[in-house]
Amino acid sequence: AKVDWKSDSAAAPSGYDVARVAPEDFQLMESFLMRREQLSADVRAALARKVARRIAAKLNIPDEERGRPEALVEKLANEYRNRAQFR
Repeated sequence: AKVDWKSDSAAAPSGYDVARVAPEDFQLMESFLMRREQLSADVRAALARKVARRIAAKLNIPDEERGRPEALVEKLANEYRNRAQFR
């Protein structure tokens, strides 16, 4: 089943080159997004930070733009998914 993660945080493009995200990193983001509702709040927040940190390091996203890790992961995953649809 196709999952639609559209939210306000995912509306505007990030400006980062999501083409640099490796397929396995996209899978990591997707896995987190699909499981996040089943996680306790503290585990969810910690995992969001860990995933965001990994992806942000590869895309050179500065710390000040990582303030909402879960929203960042969601936005980047949406952009990656949308980019893949138009290839």
